[in-house]
Amino acid sequence: EIGGKSVLYTGDFSREEDHHLLPATVPPGRHVDVLICESTYGVQVHTPRKARERRFTGWVRDIVARGGRCLVPVFAIGRAQELLLILEEYWSLHPELAGVPVYCVSAIAERCLDIYRTSRDFMNSSVQVRHGASSLVRTHATATEDPFSFRHVKFVSAAQFVDSGPCVVVASPGMLQSGVSRRFYERWHDNPLNGIVFAGYCVRNSFAYPLLTGHRRIKASVQEVSFSAHADFKQTTEFIDALQPRYTVLVHGEAHEMDRLR
Repeated sequence: EIGGKSVLYTGDFSREEDHHLLPATVPPGRHVDVLICESTYGVQVHTPRKARERRFTGWVRDIVARGGRCLVPVFAIGRAQELLLILEEYWSLHPELAGVPVYCVSAIAERCLDIYRTSRDFMNSSVQVRHGASSLVRTHATATEDPFSFRHVKFVSAAQFVDSGPCVVVASPGMLQSGVSRRFYERWHDNPLNGIVFAGYCVRNSFAYPLLTGHRRIKASVQEVSFSAHADFKQTTEFIDALQPRYTVLVHGEAHEMDRLR
């Protein structure tokens, strides 16, 4: 608030609750003169979340079932933790997968788990109850009640990783521009048994984009399902309608998508 005028900047936001984070909420009782709003997905609408999770776990399962290695390129903070929670839950529900290891090869993703643990009051009720941190449900938290203390996911460095047999590797960066995920891609992309499952947003000039559009063909299978932390058209328009700002400035999006949303 400056000189009697108010500006609200969303940053990256989502109105959808996931496995650990709360959805963004509309500030109550606030008149907003200027809204600066992310517009990454423009007029695209996300598939319902449960359907996306089924698609993701189904593809991962298909790849390891045929004897392949499954690479999941991710952003190390946010998406990695969400996808690890999904894989942990799926492996717990399917004991027949116990012999297939799930690795997270990202030191940053592992280190930031301590921040998630110490900031659990910002997490959703599912995480708080499992942490014994809910104001309504008090339990004596143990290591197994910590949702970020995984039984099926192993954190390893690239040097520690042993490449033998079917496995799932969650590694950053999410668009394969360089680093660990790119090295796994170079090692595995030429084998039809293997597969890559993209689970976040990929910009047009990224290494990953021509893989998704079919302009770069490889022998490994390529699938995409969005667990992006960005609002879709429905979430964005509902947020703007609820705030009724005098002016809206669209940022963080490709020009064509921003123009369609405008």
